[in-house]
Amino acid sequence: MHPLPSDPSAGPAAAATQSMAEGTLRPAAPGMVSGVAAPAGGDEGQEVDVWWGAYSGRAVLPTFVAAGVLTVSAAVVAWFHPYIRYGIYGCWVVLLGVWAYRAVTFTYRLTNRRLLCDRGLRHPAAGEIAVNRITAVRVERRWWQGVLGVGRLRVEGVEGDAPLLLEGVYRPEQVAGLILHAAGRPGHGRTGAGCASAPPRH
Repeated sequence: MHPLPSDPSAGPAAAATQSMAEGTLRPAAPGMVSGVAAPAGGDEGQEVDVWWGAYSGRAVLPTFVAAGVLTVSAAVVAWFHPYIRYGIYGCWVVLLGVWAYRAVTFTYRLTNRRLLCDRGLRHPAAGEIAVNRITAVRVERRWWQGVLGVGRLRVEGVEGDAPLLLEGVYRPEQVAGLILHAAGRPGHGRTGAGCASAPPRH
């Protein structure tokens, strides 16, 4: 994980953070502007949190639905064939393990200086980018992800910077707006160089 300096004055900023499970944006508190911490007098040099996020369980919901349909379809056969039943149990264990692993280890953090991404246990520090180098934030998702309110954010920097990918983000348009606001680009809308929506690119 990326350590940040402790900040006793970051109380107001905590009101605009996102819950780790769903990433629900909370209303801005006094001293906040559009969910972004407003620098207090004399504290402009300190790094404060703007938003916390994690991989949303909604992103794997279609996989669970498909597994449930297959389980029901195979229930009669599996009842008479224990090996098939054990195979179904194993599939569910794997699915739950993947979901839990991503929900716990895929975390995102936005401060007034940086956007940080941790992904997995083997390579937790997946990348970071200074907010003053962010040039665009693009929402990439398929139609079913739009229905569920999740998507992937592609955060692009100045020429030469590798894009930062945030997978399984809940309410990605709102999060993109927070990132652009922190980057000092609130005028960039949802098209062009600001926040655009497109199918995922690999």
